[in-house]
Amino acid sequence: SGIVMKMGPGAFPMHTHTANYQLVVIKGVMKHWGADGSREQAPKMGPGSYWYQPAGQAHGDSCESDECVWFITLDGARDFHLVDSQAAK
Repeated sequence: SGIVMKMGPGAFPMHTHTANYQLVVIKGVMKHWGADGSREQAPKMGPGSYWYQPAGQAHGDSCESDECVWFITLDGARDFHLVDSQAAK
């Protein structure tokens, strides 16, 4: 599936998805990091930025501006599973 999503400033906690996904930032500034990284260390990514997230790998995402809009495609189920950030490392 492919969907356009929007959110205000803030972060999603560490989580996983059953499916692989690809994401393109349309508006705003976002950050994306894996279990071995952190929100503070993650690079800021503006419109046109892209990342691929493999299924089952713990990661976090945040919107660092007033509003973020992105297009995401998933190759399977749209789900969201919280993980213990300490266990993910």
